[in-house]
Amino acid sequence: MRISLDDVTPVPNLWFSESVEYKGNGRAEFECPIGSLQGPTTIAFDRSGRPTVTMKVETVQAEKEFEVGPIQLLYQDQPRTGSGHGWSIGGEHNTCKRIEVTGEQGTFKADGKILTMGHKMQLPAEIEQVSFLPIRAQYEVTAPRLPKYWVLPLSNFLSEFCRRHPALDRHPLRIYPTPEIRQSVSENNRFLAEIKANEKNRLIIFEFNDTPGFIEALPDYEDRKSRLEEGKEKSLINALMVGELHSDSLTWLDLEQWFPFKLLDILSFVTGTHVGASWIEFRDEFGGLVRRFHASMGARSYTRGHRVIREDIHHGIGSLLTRSLSSPEFGKSYLHVALKHLVRGGSHEGVFLEDRYNHLARALEGLAKHFKLDTINLLDWLTAPQAKIVREALRCASKTIMAAAKEAASGGREEEAGVLGRIATRVKSGPTSAWDFGQGVTRLLGHFGFPDAQIVERYYAQTPRLGGRAWAKTLSQCRATVMHGGSFDFNKVGLGLHDVFAITSHLHDALTRIILKSLGYEGSYQPTVAKWVTDAKIDWVKISTPAIDLGYEGADSSAVP
Repeated sequence: MRISLDDVTPVPNLWFSESVEYKGNGRAEFECPIGSLQGPTTIAFDRSGRPTVTMKVETVQAEKEFEVGPIQLLYQDQPRTGSGHGWSIGGEHNTCKRIEVTGEQGTFKADGKILTMGHKMQLPAEIEQVSFLPIRAQYEVTAPRLPKYWVLPLSNFLSEFCRRHPALDRHPLRIYPTPEIRQSVSENNRFLAEIKANEKNRLIIFEFNDTPGFIEALPDYEDRKSRLEEGKEKSLINALMVGELHSDSLTWLDLEQWFPFKLLDILSFVTGTHVGASWIEFRDEFGGLVRRFHASMGARSYTRGHRVIREDIHHGIGSLLTRSLSSPEFGKSYLHVALKHLVRGGSHEGVFLEDRYNHLARALEGLAKHFKLDTINLLDWLTAPQAKIVREALRCASKTIMAAAKEAASGGREEEAGVLGRIATRVKSGPTSAWDFGQGVTRLLGHFGFPDAQIVERYYAQTPRLGGRAWAKTLSQCRATVMHGGSFDFNKVGLGLHDVFAITSHLHDALTRIILKSLGYEGSYQPTVAKWVTDAKIDWVKISTPAIDLGYEGADSSAVP
């Protein structure tokens, strides 16, 4: 049987819309004074997902009579002074604690923190219209089916989409479901038909609770990508992340317990820009909407940054997502703080070199602290006889101060005794411990089995323009500069722009490898220090690697045989 390629050309399934709007009869409840407003209400969302609730007020209810008029309900009761009124326009807005809007297709609800953004009034003191900004909200359709899938619309996610999974070919939430090829098609035609049917079958695939999930681009992805990269738009939804639901708990509190919102940090990390979302949807087995939760989840303006994983080269984003979900480190605050700093430290736009270094240093410090590598014992740097002299001197000093503390206590000077006791304790142990950023980074690299510090220390020792200074000491000096709000002084002998840039790029790459290894990733990535596109493994740096490969200029001779 012959076949027309038109019969197997993928057609977009236009089930998703970023133009979300709700309408219905609304009710807004207030705390002090207690009361409510009712009337036709519209909830609209801007491109960033920020909602505006606009109510045309028809009914005002309150537990107290207003001296001036209904407009008083929008402002907090104030303590009376003299014979004046207990409220004033321009004072604190009355707290709106709940909004509910019931429409033909569903109900919108918001509670918690709801900001009153403005109002229109009619004389003498009537309320005509009020606008609100809820921080969190949810929408549920009338008589919903059981939810089966979750959908996260991704903002600013720019990547390649290369994979396919047979089980996802005709998933109800695919943007481009794969057309079926009839069994009657001849073998001669089937090959061409399969190529045509799968020309849009490009996904990023990950495992979520032992079932396949996927990320797929919107139909006009290329146009959206161009508008972001050319600066015509600050933020755009350009892809959808879809997974299967494995919980019936669909409240905000429950979602925070089981939903992997922090995957957005992983996507930001691999793409080099802040990937966010403004809502999450839950849909039934046929793709029908059940519920939406609206909240800002890391939405920021698009900026270019270092792409850690290029999907067309490394094919690793899905693998990293899967590994992250099963990693014991995923979700821990220390890791996600480091991820956020890493993205900012790798930015290519609008960030000073000092800011980049500062973000990377803060990330490395946090990791060193988590792994208890943030302090060093200064006595370890001394000979045994010298260390013994220091310990004995500190012990004697502590003993003398503690005797003074006991004398103060016997004289009834308890506060003075307490201070002296604390000083005695610190004198005995505190002075031998210290935090040094450069040494902390060296120890952190060693903890993960990366030989970078040894390689670059050798290079620094052999480079005349650096005056033989140690790499770890240079790291600490640069950290001290940015910590105190200073700028790098490239006029100083031995410290040039290229040197600081090389250090910054190297730290970004080392931190990237630490994160990938912590999450159990075994694929390849794009090193920050590479001058061309490559597919390096996490352990690509060996003790024999020349420092020039880590970005340090003219460093071939630093290789260790």
